[in-house]
Amino acid sequence: MTMASRLGVLLLSLVAILGLHAASIMPEYDWYNQFWWLDWILHFAGGAWVASLFLVVRANTQSLTVIGFVFFVGIGWEVLEYMFSVPFFGVGEASFSDSLWILDTLMDLFFDVSAAVLVVMLANRYTKSNV
Repeated sequence: MTMASRLGVLLLSLVAILGLHAASIMPEYDWYNQFWWLDWILHFAGGAWVASLFLVVRANTQSLTVIGFVFFVGIGWEVLEYMFSVPFFGVGEASFSDSLWILDTLMDLFFDVSAAVLVVMLANRYTKSNV
């Protein structure tokens, strides 16, 4: 697969993830409140996307570097959620004293990193079988 086709697939998947996220936060659908697990799916998809992009742009990167990068992108996203502190980002008004918000943040980071680990494992398996 060429670099251009890989980037094309990543662009298409980014549009799909952003489209699902946009539909989820629309008041007409209110999917975040209807489907409690949707946030986890979107974080998993986002983590997989960031890891895939990192591997496409920086080939032959160590696995821990990719996972760490996804972790820090996830932290950045969580900081944005906290700064906006609006209900459609998850559990509602963010507060360090709210154990539900802390649990939501930890679960989001767990799914980001889990997706990165899966992508790294698949990439390692693919590259070893195609050497």
